Amino acid sequence: ELQLHSIDNIRFISEDNFHVTFAVLGEIKKKDLSAILNFVETDFCDISSFELSNPLIQFVPKKSPRILWVYFESKAREIINNKKMLLEKFIESLGYEINSRPYKFHLTLSRIKKDTVFENIKKLKRIKFEFSSLKIERLTCFESILSSQGAKYRKIKSFQLK
Repeated sequence: ELQLHSIDNIRFISEDNFHVTFAVLGEIKKKDLSAILNFVETDFCDISSFELSNPLIQFVPKKSPRILWVYFESKAREIINNKKMLLEKFIESLGYEINSRPYKFHLTLSRIKKDTVFENIKKLKRIKFEFSSLKIERLTCFESILSSQGAKYRKIKSFQLK
């Protein structure tokens, strides 16, 4: 039996760090944080809770994978993308640069180091992961704390969706 921690150069995300990513804001100055949190609460979190469905395991990018994630579909995709664009415009108005790539609902399972041999990626592809749909009922803003042991996430504030 293959253990998740036994593949060289592949770091699995611990379950207590699991989260579905909606937007990555980058480095935010402390002086702007409360304005951003207020915007999220009033202009982003006025939506109803929603379902993520049709989970699909994906290696990203396909050619030379660096991340293994679960991709989800949602009937709320258009609403979330519109909210994300409003959030990005607000953050740009504060002087930040935004990467406006189309968003994919995803849950990161592991990060793959650049020098990982193909055999180890093949081992990873043989692991059977099972996921069902997820109900999203709250939005949480996290601070990402990066270290050589991997990212840790510190909750800044959580908002209940309608």
